[in-house]
Amino acid sequence: MTDFLDTLDERQLELLLRLVEKANPPPILHRYRSDSDWAVKEIANHELHVARPEDMNDPFEHRAPVCLDRDRLKFAFDKLCRQQNQMDDESIAKEWAIVNDSSIQSVLDAVRGTRHSSGLVSFSSNPTSNRMWGYYAASHRGICIGYDTNYHPLNLTFEVIYEDPDDPLEIVETWETDCTKFCDHLSRRKGKEWEFEQEYRLPVGPIPEDHTRLLPVDPASIVEVRLGVNITQGFKDRVMEATSSLPIPPKIIQMSCDFDRFQLVESIVVPI
Repeated sequence: MTDFLDTLDERQLELLLRLVEKANPPPILHRYRSDSDWAVKEIANHELHVARPEDMNDPFEHRAPVCLDRDRLKFAFDKLCRQQNQMDDESIAKEWAIVNDSSIQSVLDAVRGTRHSSGLVSFSSNPTSNRMWGYYAASHRGICIGYDTNYHPLNLTFEVIYEDPDDPLEIVETWETDCTKFCDHLSRRKGKEWEFEQEYRLPVGPIPEDHTRLLPVDPASIVEVRLGVNITQGFKDRVMEATSSLPIPPKIIQMSCDFDRFQLVESIVVPI
């Protein structure tokens, strides 16, 4: 980590630290998983699967609108040429003449193009959501894994901003004032109707095409595993076997239904 920090210039380091300051996870985050091989492997191999935005069930992922104001860009271009390149008016005018609409479109395309190379790992702060169990844990046949966010990289998760965008994010102004807003606008934003997820996410990227898309975590970070109401005995046995291989046994919690109140309830199967 120190070697990586040494490669950053002063501004890059400042931006990185400002991003880290925005990380705000609760003590435990929960990951709903279906009754699949992937779910078992995430426990046994203590690795998180990194999804690309296009793999998600929301077609608006990483598609918050951006724009580039030509007049603002021209002012910033002029300032940069004078301060860093010490160019005169004539030279600046010649360089600016090269900047046409296709160049501006290329910048917009490059920003939007980061969607494909981006990745994210999704969590929820709520392990007892009936809708979350239904949507993301195979109609309650799956599990919900609880992670201690004191461990890296879980300590770098961000709360999702549930806000429908009103206006596009202006690129030049954002670059000059606070580049971390790009992360807020593109990686952390979801529509308001998704608020029930209470999602926190870990942005990852850029991801090379040949990357395994698996992110290792400390096995001790797995502190809870909830078993769905409709979990089969066969899948439960596989989950229990996977948890038994961990250095510190996690708390195992069986979910059940309170039919009088239409609420999910928990009971400890194997206490810590």
